[in-house]
Amino acid sequence: MRVFTLLLSVLHVSSFSKTDTQLLASTQVAQLRNGKIVMPEDTDGIIVEIGCSDRNTADDELLPQYPKSFLVSFEPMLDKYAVLLARGTRRYHGAGLDMAVPLGRHHHRGVVLPFAVSPKGGPLEMHISKIAGCSSLLEMNNNTVWGRFCLDKMETRMVDTIRMEDAMALLPDDLPIRYFKIDAQGLDGTLIGEIPKAVLHRIMVIEFESTTSYCNNLYKGQVKCEVIARYLQKEGFNGECGLKGVKKGGNCEVEPKFTNSRYRLPPPR
Repeated sequence: MRVFTLLLSVLHVSSFSKTDTQLLASTQVAQLRNGKIVMPEDTDGIIVEIGCSDRNTADDELLPQYPKSFLVSFEPMLDKYAVLLARGTRRYHGAGLDMAVPLGRHHHRGVVLPFAVSPKGGPLEMHISKIAGCSSLLEMNNNTVWGRFCLDKMETRMVDTIRMEDAMALLPDDLPIRYFKIDAQGLDGTLIGEIPKAVLHRIMVIEFESTTSYCNNLYKGQVKCEVIARYLQKEGFNGECGLKGVKKGGNCEVEPKFTNSRYRLPPPR
């Protein structure tokens, strides 16, 4: 059964299953209204964050700039999801103990979901590095000449994944997407190509992570930054990979931002 179906099913009963090596669970993770994430009535825009870990996250760095926006985050590593979710107690109640928080809310204006986003959805193996931020649905390229610290693998986990189309269907249709941040460890380009065009054209700013043309890939099947840039530029976005002056073998990873030419961007507040 697809993760999206589990998420939307009002009558779904929490359950568990097991194999010789895995203990698996299903449970409700968010509240929906008419199939959409419930947001405050005065919400004027959406922030999407795909891949969070537990540092430099959008709840800390972006929401303060867009105080009436609502953040929808996706983080499949349960230890990192738990860290993010626990922030909700502090934000809602300060130092109060034994106090409930609305389901899935790590912020008054944010929800975090324990899913990865993948091209086909469904349960998939995730390769967990000892450096959490290196963990990916993609296999590591053992011949990489950079980022070799990522190759120290700890374990493999089964994680729930949701298709980009289904993830975007959780968002209200009438709000602009003020910021779309994706850090999917090698899958960024593939997933950007999976964003429905009607949703893509609502995005004001899109930020992603990729590899420069001067370096081999850290992950098998990773799409180069130039390929992603050409696609976004064709769809009306302005930006570049920032490769000017980069020397071969250095500065392998880039995190460019592309802005939608359809919008006159308001300054962050």
